[in-house]
Amino acid sequence: MNIRGLKKNMKVTGARSIKRYRAVMGKGKRSGAVRAFCGACGSHLWLEEPKHYPNEFWPNAGVIDTALPLPKEFALIFVGDRPQWAPMPKPSSKHQGYPSFTILQWHEKRGLLG
Repeated sequence: MNIRGLKKNMKVTGARSIKRYRAVMGKGKRSGAVRAFCGACGSHLWLEEPKHYPNEFWPNAGVIDTALPLPKEFALIFVGDRPQWAPMPKPSSKHQGYPSFTILQWHEKRGLLG
């Protein structure tokens, strides 16, 4: 699971082990997204999209080792595909697939930015 974060809040330890790559998307064209991973074990660390979102990154939730604030609201997507054992919390909204709005629009509508 990736979550959205601001680069100014990111603190990285073990930076010497971090490797980055851009996926080849077809016909040799590289993705604009840059994926960071641990060069020693191969664990996915985060994704960046420097051209379109220069101040943001999407860390893998499993690599965050500091406490995060609890969100005031949240949405779930692809709820129909969740395994039966996965708990279903009471979200602000839930969707069978991708919703018709972006995550940025969702946050803006609820006044949850900044």
